[in-house]
Amino acid sequence: MSTTATEIFKITYRSGMYVAFICASAVWLVVSWPWGLPLVIAFSGFLAITALIPAVAVGDQGLVLYSVNHLAWHQVAAVRGSKVLGFPYAVVTRHRGFRWWIPLYVVGERSLLAALASRAPAGNPLQVFAEAASNNSFKPNPLRGSA
Repeated sequence: MSTTATEIFKITYRSGMYVAFICASAVWLVVSWPWGLPLVIAFSGFLAITALIPAVAVGDQGLVLYSVNHLAWHQVAAVRGSKVLGFPYAVVTRHRGFRWWIPLYVVGERSLLAALASRAPAGNPLQVFAEAASNNSFKPNPLRGSA
């Protein structure tokens, strides 16, 4: 694989996040019928959009999150792992600006951690985190499925 091309990672419709949302939507719809229907339709549209837009793109210059936010490698100050409702994230503290929560349950040709470990400059906090996390605690979500 060429390292000059940008690697794309998406949230797959077979992920645990989608399964959890569908179950919660069904319960919400039954409990709040018929007033809850507009909310379920709105969130369903949100999920459809997340399936189409790349969640993370990794390139030689840095990351692009949700096709909008750009992060150059030199902007990363620190990285730690976190889980929200069982879904793993890399919490990136930048030198300036808000923290980024990068989803690690996204799917691509290879794992996001492998892409970060190989693309980020040596010694970069994201590269150090990715190498440590791929050897330790952030294993793929068993409900995630594959692309």
